[in-house]
Amino acid sequence: EELKEEMKTRYEETKQQVAVLDNQVKTMENKFEDLKVRVYAILVNVCRSISDPTTTQRSNWKSYWQEQIKLLEELNTVRAKSK
Repeated sequence: EELKEEMKTRYEETKQQVAVLDNQVKTMENKFEDLKVRVYAILVNVCRSISDPTTTQRSNWKSYWQEQIKLLEELNTVRAKSK
């Protein structure tokens, strides 16, 4: 009887731990998806700028590229913090 109770207790503890880990995995998946979308948008902007710099950058080319670099640095910071 004591063994049965111990097994039930351990099972419930394990079940709770699995639920916590499952939530953590879902959170990380959501963060990864958000990061992926943001990186994709930046890459599209960079490719457009390279293919037609006069349209996308106009006379503000320096500030445009500074903004792109800033966004990439922010994404890198977010990624580093999530480790």
